[in-house]
Amino acid sequence: MKIPYIHFTDDQKRRAGEVDLEQFLLRQGERLLPSGFEKRLASDHSITIRGNQWYDHAAEQGGGPISFVQQFYNLSYPEAVTRLLGGEQGTVYVPASKREVKEKKAFALPPANKDMRRMYAYLLKNRLLDRDVVSAFVREGLLYESCEKFRGGFNEYHNAVFVGKDTSGIACHAHKRSINSTGKTADSETDGEDFQDYEMSPEAMEEILQDKMLEENEERVEEIEEVLTESDIADEVEVSFTAQYVKLTMNGGLLFDSGSAQLKDDAKLIIDKVGLILERYGNAGTIEIEGHTDNVPMKSAQYPSNEELSSARALSVFYYLMDSTTLNPLNLKHAGMGERVPIADNSTPEGRSRNRRVEILIYNPSQG
Repeated sequence: MKIPYIHFTDDQKRRAGEVDLEQFLLRQGERLLPSGFEKRLASDHSITIRGNQWYDHAAEQGGGPISFVQQFYNLSYPEAVTRLLGGEQGTVYVPASKREVKEKKAFALPPANKDMRRMYAYLLKNRLLDRDVVSAFVREGLLYESCEKFRGGFNEYHNAVFVGKDTSGIACHAHKRSINSTGKTADSETDGEDFQDYEMSPEAMEEILQDKMLEENEERVEEIEEVLTESDIADEVEVSFTAQYVKLTMNGGLLFDSGSAQLKDDAKLIIDKVGLILERYGNAGTIEIEGHTDNVPMKSAQYPSNEELSSARALSVFYYLMDSTTLNPLNLKHAGMGERVPIADNSTPEGRSRNRRVEILIYNPSQG
């Protein structure tokens, strides 16, 4: 049986809430006893009335006319409002019939083809996507080529399947894009509510990849910061990140004497701990070591310019990591940036000190 919904206007609810309870109770045949500025119910001395308010001293609760009528006369909210309004009723609405809930088909990814030749050919030649971008999606399990059967099971067709995963990395939905020349997504027996025709531009693919890389690097930074704290070098190594890389920055004065590219003994202890981080988080991708200086001209026979000094410092860190870690040399790069990329104002001693630094960039493996 459907229970109707009774709608009262704001004006009706306001008028019901402003009813003088003393007058209302007298009209109901109730007897009231004087009690100072209030009236007390003769049938229940614990309840006092004053204007449109009531209070039950035994239950230590009170309120306005609607709650009083609900409790004292054991009525529902619509019945209480109607009684306070002298029989005036609200608008009755019958609830709509419940829609039959259709059981959702269990989600399953379509079967994968044994290779991805057709998909790569279509995305690179027809859609003009960058190979590195496509490969990054493939490596992350977010893109593959399917091999499916038409209804009837005789002929097969292929789609590029873009996979969506939940926070646990489990596939929960997908978009299929035909890789035939017409670009129309073929019909299949596995099509369900979680599959959609999807036209993805190169820009959209790149944006999705950038978002994913940014999220990965943010998680990587949180873990690295914990390791730095546990290693007691959190004050010596500054961590930042973009979608492309996680950056570890060390002050040049901490690593080298002025005008020198030889690592201090204390600096080697710090780089030993940084090396452990690089082995853990950087072995799968490229690591780039950059040397930076301030804009004060060099006056040294060994390093006639800031370019040479910054290059020598980056190379010193590179060689030390080669000797003290298991990092793959093919993944390591080094460069001297001189004074070209300042991060602070070179007109102050503090700014120049910040600009003299070594940065280690741990590139996201999805960069390709």
